Amino acid sequence: MLTALLLAALAADPIPTLLITGQNNHNWRYTSRLHAETLEASGRFAVTITDEPRTTLADAAGVARYRLFVLDYNDLNSPRRWGEAAESNFLGAVKAGAGVVVIHAANNAFRDWPEYEKLVGLVWRDGSGHGPFHAFDLVYTKPDHPILAGLPAFRAHPDELYHRLENPQRTSIEVLATAMSATDKGGTGQPEPMALTLAYGAGRVFATPLGHVWVNAEETKASISDPQFKALLCRGAEWAATGAVTLPAGWADTRTHNTLSPAERTAGWTLLFDGTTTANWRGYKKPAFPDSGWAVDGGTLWRKPGKGGGDIVSAEQYADFELALDYNVAKGGNSGVIYRATEDHDYCWETGPELQILDDSAHGDSNKGKTRAGAMYDLVALAHDVARPAGEWNSVRVVCQGTRVEHWVNGFKVVEVDTASPEFKAALAQSKWTKYPDFLTRTKGHVALQDHGDEVRFRNIKIRPIAAAETVLERRETDSGLIIEDLRIGTGEVVPPFADLRAHYRGMLADGTPFDSSYDRNEPLSFSLRGGVIKGWLEGIPGMRIGGKRRLIVPPELAYGQRGFIAGGRQIIPPDAMLIFEIEPVEVRK
Repeated sequence: MLTALLLAALAADPIPTLLITGQNNHNWRYTSRLHAETLEASGRFAVTITDEPRTTLADAAGVARYRLFVLDYNDLNSPRRWGEAAESNFLGAVKAGAGVVVIHAANNAFRDWPEYEKLVGLVWRDGSGHGPFHAFDLVYTKPDHPILAGLPAFRAHPDELYHRLENPQRTSIEVLATAMSATDKGGTGQPEPMALTLAYGAGRVFATPLGHVWVNAEETKASISDPQFKALLCRGAEWAATGAVTLPAGWADTRTHNTLSPAERTAGWTLLFDGTTTANWRGYKKPAFPDSGWAVDGGTLWRKPGKGGGDIVSAEQYADFELALDYNVAKGGNSGVIYRATEDHDYCWETGPELQILDDSAHGDSNKGKTRAGAMYDLVALAHDVARPAGEWNSVRVVCQGTRVEHWVNGFKVVEVDTASPEFKAALAQSKWTKYPDFLTRTKGHVALQDHGDEVRFRNIKIRPIAAAETVLERRETDSGLIIEDLRIGTGEVVPPFADLRAHYRGMLADGTPFDSSYDRNEPLSFSLRGGVIKGWLEGIPGMRIGGKRRLIVPPELAYGQRGFIAGGRQIIPPDAMLIFEIEPVEVRK
């Protein structure tokens, strides 16, 4: 009875999880965000992502908050240890009982760190290898282990199959599953470990060499999209964190969609689709929603297969805004999100630019960077390969402010352009849009979802108008010299002194030069006001309400002083620099 009650209590409280990434000889931008979403969608984990483990793990108080670490990092071909403080904090947390998940090439890391090798167990070293990416079956060698108990057979998983992994520290491991490394696939002709567990101090470790994704290799993205892999990852992660598995045998997205949080409402977001009605949409140049081609289905706005109904547009028009939505395109499909589109031409794309929606794995337009998923169609290519294949949900954002436009895909800024710049004008002159003189001339227009003849689904469609300039509601200077400007008063919980907090922030030098932004990572920062942050934050953040926004103008003596701040061998903040931070608290962590 007590065990059942404990498990129920654990199940009600998501496991604080830190996903460690930021460097890898694989496509870590793609894998890290999908792994985090896979874990969070299960309902069992609250995931924070760090792309700067050297800095994040050096905060001992911050590290102590996590019950699970997920490793999607390696320094192969570019040795980069985390530093003594970060490494000591990480190992200390695991020895004290935190869990660890090791995914694919994280076992390639740190050839000069024996303790890491001991924690990982089986590592990739000079004698290791793999054949081509292909489908293979897993064989459960410990089918009664909590991670595998009840799981269906693991068949035809598409991936790399590592062979001859080494155990240089002679760590005691338990192999849960293997796969035959076939000689006709460049393998050893022997079963090779594909899932294993081990102990490191009081901590539990789950490791799998599955999960290979190269940059610009679309077929490899299937390795971590496979529902079998997702179920294994989540169950292995739960076991590593708690020693038990309560998750079901099949992975499922348990999140509630098409809603706004209180903080989003306070920040000015509006839902354009509530999952049940089409009230905010109508056909392009039509008074009503199309009676064919489009439908509401399963909480999604669905462009159905077969005969279309034309493009649909938002009921309202928007000038400067931030738009967010998820899309899921069918195999070989093509669609788009068009914005600032007006209805004085035959087609919405004659005036508005487009965030391309595409199945990059099967559509011919993926051969050109300017027409791949997430690009500004036929104008600006993507900065990162992070779009997910057909059948997977992609989260995108469009930010328009004056002539500046950003496209974001799955947490990464992939397009950033000033449409008034000479570079953009040169790209425009080489594009198909020279035939359309009114293209990109509108400063206000509708959001349009394109009917390109292919099946696509949309959800979580929301928009936030951006004011031309934020009004300072209250400005005051403290005795220490800190200037506090309240830009928005929240309606949520008050942030007390010494709180553990999650917040979005943007940091700038006094001349406006940006140096860091949690918005760029699409992930609020977790930190403690008990210490580990600059004095300006310790003084300036308490008293804010969740959902509020505050600007802190921080003199050097309350920031980084004469030392400035150096990361990765680069001077990020110069000595004696006054800093400006815009901060939006998201959650007071209990």
